[in-house]
Amino acid sequence: MCRSQVDCLTGRELAEGSLQEALRSGEWLCDVANAIKPGIVPKVARSDILSAMSENRRNARMRENIGQYVDACAELGVPQRELFVTADLFENKNFKVVLKNLDGLARHCHYDVPGFPGPHMGIRRKGRKAAPAAVGGPREERKASAPGHFTSNSL
Repeated sequence: MCRSQVDCLTGRELAEGSLQEALRSGEWLCDVANAIKPGIVPKVARSDILSAMSENRRNARMRENIGQYVDACAELGVPQRELFVTADLFENKNFKVVLKNLDGLARHCHYDVPGFPGPHMGIRRKGRKAAPAAVGGPREERKASAPGHFTSNSL
């Protein structure tokens, strides 16, 4: 689910392999944030620049990308409980919270990011009004036709 969200928002496909490894540089995450609100992450260290750096400097810039993405999520209004720390992704300490963040960001974008045209992904947040269900739809028909189910109209 998260891989397709990132692909859809950025307009590019993530590299094959582990999702954690694909997101580890933070470049794709920054692109996701910029797709939702252009310019929210103004300076992204790209892979072509990162590959020319020493390992220590490259790691620092990748961590910076991840930190900028998390800051962008906070600025967009993603709840604190759905944010993560850089080590969760970069050192693969808790990749579940990274996935929770991506899901939370997708859910948050349904209603709470002014000017975001979409695509909208994920599940809408509870408490928001959804399209009303059709009366007498399939659920009503199943209920009425269930054996042994009687209503006051059928007695």
